[in-house]
Amino acid sequence: MVGLPPPRGNHLIRLAALAVVAVIGIASCSDGADPSPLRSAPETTRAPETTGSTTTWRPPADDPTQPSPAAVAADRDFRAVPAGLLDCGVHVRTTGYPTTVPGDPTKVECIVDAAIAGTPAQFVSTARDFVGGMEGVIFRVVGPSNVLVVTYVVDPRGEVAATETTCAGLTGPNFVIPECT
Repeated sequence: MVGLPPPRGNHLIRLAALAVVAVIGIASCSDGADPSPLRSAPETTRAPETTGSTTTWRPPADDPTQPSPAAVAADRDFRAVPAGLLDCGVHVRTTGYPTTVPGDPTKVECIVDAAIAGTPAQFVSTARDFVGGMEGVIFRVVGPSNVLVVTYVVDPRGEVAATETTCAGLTGPNFVIPECT
């Protein structure tokens, strides 16, 4: 068996450049639509199955980590933007190829700027939990120096459990999920 010589000098630079181009190409394939798990991979979802008088959700065989339709619907309902709030958007952390996409810095900048100005606004970071449910964090600016942070989980049946905290402001150091200050 003939082995290849180890990469040296310019070969390493070319390999790194090729990897960067591949990552940029993959990340730029998004169509800008709602990136929820069911929209990004409809072929991996299936309807609930009825067994006797009980309806249960069976994950697809090709990807058992997909959230149930009930979890996705409950997630969307729970994170809906209340009337009168600026919608800074939603970042779904578990979409794209292979499972994640880079965060959109304008969404985080929107909620950080709203927190600084005291403008009522909302930003959500959500993800599938890899066991049939969803999880997320809602950042809701409700007034000057008053940010409501709601951390929630949605089980495969669509039941939501949430905890609330508040903070005075937000920073956006990583451009995916803001942090309280």
